[in-house]
Amino acid sequence: MKKLIVTLSILFGALSFSQAQNDIAVVNQDTTAFFHTISAAITYSTDGDTIYLPGRSFAENLSITKQLFIFGTGHYIDSTQASGRTEIYGSITLNDGASGGLLHGLYSSGSIGFGTYHTVNNYTIERCNFSSLSAGYLYCTGLLLSESVIRGNVVGKNTITNVLIEKNIIIGEAQNFDNASLITNNVFLQIPGTSAAPIHSCHSCIITNNVFMSPGRVSYTSSGCNFTNNLMVSTSITAIEASNSNTANVDSVVWNSIFVNYDNSKVFSYDYDFHLQGTSVGVNLGSDGTNVGIYGTSNPYKPSSVPLTPHVYEKSIARETDSNGMLSVQIKAAAQQR
Repeated sequence: MKKLIVTLSILFGALSFSQAQNDIAVVNQDTTAFFHTISAAITYSTDGDTIYLPGRSFAENLSITKQLFIFGTGHYIDSTQASGRTEIYGSITLNDGASGGLLHGLYSSGSIGFGTYHTVNNYTIERCNFSSLSAGYLYCTGLLLSESVIRGNVVGKNTITNVLIEKNIIIGEAQNFDNASLITNNVFLQIPGTSAAPIHSCHSCIITNNVFMSPGRVSYTSSGCNFTNNLMVSTSITAIEASNSNTANVDSVVWNSIFVNYDNSKVFSYDYDFHLQGTSVGVNLGSDGTNVGIYGTSNPYKPSSVPLTPHVYEKSIARETDSNGMLSVQIKAAAQQR
């Protein structure tokens, strides 16, 4: 990985530099503009623009009606010590016009949803942490949900096609997906409530290479789904309903034999390590010969979900300006391969 070291001498003093760090940049082919709120940046932007969010908190509910590529600094605590973490305290709604856009590398206290009966095609959400996804009234072809932490349910609709839900940590249900949706290499943690099932009312889906930590049923009111090469804690012979196919799945796995660090909690912690133990039955269990869960495939979950933008890993700012009024700042950043 190539490392970039930038040393800056700032003429404006510490206050001006601090303010500049907190600005939101909207970049298009011709110009770069700066804003203090995400809503103002979205209003200014046009289709195809890229918005870079700094590592700080925003108390906003966002409505996106344009094709925008929105990048945060990441959400894992250990990888945002220098840059700060992009935190949105509010909800995000994707509406008509947002097709082809991207949300990448941010934390949201609320949900990500789609406007009622709106059409949003080919949308990507990756390396984010948010409370839930609601696409219950969406008309959509193309939805990618990848390498994210979802602290609740992921809800779809049979009007959505070409869906890929991969390499996520989910503390809730995948509900109402259809049309050969692919749900693969996820970790479904235990769900609060005894009647919940991680696969709920899904039909004709491909469900493969996942880890299901629920001790009870895995599917509920689901049919026509192809369950293959999944690892399950459940000891129930009806964990996967008979209305679905059941091939090469492994059940009755002791929960504390699976991950390097996980305490069987129903909440997410950044202290957990979802790499498989070397002796886990999930090692090389996947349909592609790699591990089940988020660290399987040839392109596994990126450690700490570091965004694909240059990662600031060290920052040193002088406490005061020198005799010439100059402030010395050293920033070390690493270019990212993916």
